[in-house]
Amino acid sequence: MTRGSAHPNWRDDKEGYEEYKSKVYSETQKWDLHSLEGADMHGLCGTPAATQLDHKLSIYYGYFHNIEPKIVGHICNLQFVSWKENRAKGTKCSISLSQLVAKIEKYNEASPTTIPKGSRIQANPKRAASFISDN
Repeated sequence: MTRGSAHPNWRDDKEGYEEYKSKVYSETQKWDLHSLEGADMHGLCGTPAATQLDHKLSIYYGYFHNIEPKIVGHICNLQFVSWKENRAKGTKCSISLSQLVAKIEKYNEASPTTIPKGSRIQANPKRAASFISDN
C-alpha cells in the first residue's frame, strides 16, 4: 500500500487546506442552521433518513480557487441533504460561484439593517459587497 508523499492523491498543502476548512466551519457556525430544511433530521452516515450539512459550493473548490471563507460558509451556500447524497457529492459543487454570489447579494439586500431571518449575525451589505467584489 502506497502511503505519504508517494501516494498519487498526496497534497503538500494539506495543512493550508485544513486551516481554510476550519475558517469555513467557523463562518458556517455563525448561522442558525436549524432554520434550514432537513436540520431536524441531522445524523451520521448509515442512519436511515439522516441528513448532513452540505456546502453547495464545496470547501474544496473554495480553497483551490481562493474564495473568501465567508462566502463558502454563508447561509446561502448551506443545505441539508441525505447522507448518501452528501457522500456521493464529495468535493463537487451543486452551485456555481456566480450563482452563489447572486444569492448572497439578494439575501443581503433583503435585510440591510436587521438581523437576517435565521441568522445569528447582522447583515452588512456594504461589507458583504466588498468581500464579494474582491473575489
